[in-house]
Amino acid sequence: MIRTWTLDGLAGALREGKTTSRELVEQALAKISDPAGEGSRAFIKVDADGARATADYQDQLRRRNRQPSPFAGIPVSVKDLFDLAGEVTTAGSRVLKDAAPALADAPAIAALKSAGMIVLGRTNMTEFAYSGVGLNPHYGTPKSVFDRKTGRIPGGSSSGAGVAVAGRGAAAVSVVARVVVPAAAAAPRVPSAAPVVVPPEAASPSAPSARSSRRCRHRRLVA
Repeated sequence: MIRTWTLDGLAGALREGKTTSRELVEQALAKISDPAGEGSRAFIKVDADGARATADYQDQLRRRNRQPSPFAGIPVSVKDLFDLAGEVTTAGSRVLKDAAPALADAPAIAALKSAGMIVLGRTNMTEFAYSGVGLNPHYGTPKSVFDRKTGRIPGGSSSGAGVAVAGRGAAAVSVVARVVVPAAAAAPRVPSAAPVVVPPEAASPSAPSARSSRRCRHRRLVA
């Protein structure tokens, strides 16, 4: 079992044969399903079967030395702000639950998948990203890993992402302006590398008053 999750650490463990993608996925899924944890509130949806199948495929590629990137096989979570092909993007709201499924992955998600990273599921968030506190009356509010007995707020708007990462449930992709507060609340490490700028297509827009740019900036958040 890998106890400390960082992108470099997981990539190195996979490269050196100390673990497999399937083992990492199973470890993450066990964390998510642990009734003593916050998985049921941190995640809005989990695709366990899809993650396992993709992990097995990435393990096969690695055995043949054909992995698409050094990070291939690492499980990630996706904030419920980004489109995943065939799924409804609700942006943390019940209002969009009957919207049409996405026809394609958001560019940020497509880039992760092309690198061989494995999507575990969608993480909870403040409804329409309209708060830095992290509360969600529809899907529940995940508790920060800090002083969970008291029930501290997770920070937002990427509440589920921060809690999932801090609990070693996955790496996460989120809007960079929205992960700083959850990172402070949950204490996961945020890489200091420059964020990647990608087009905003296929990402649900934030509430108008919360927007600061016409382009979304994304960063991988790991712990």
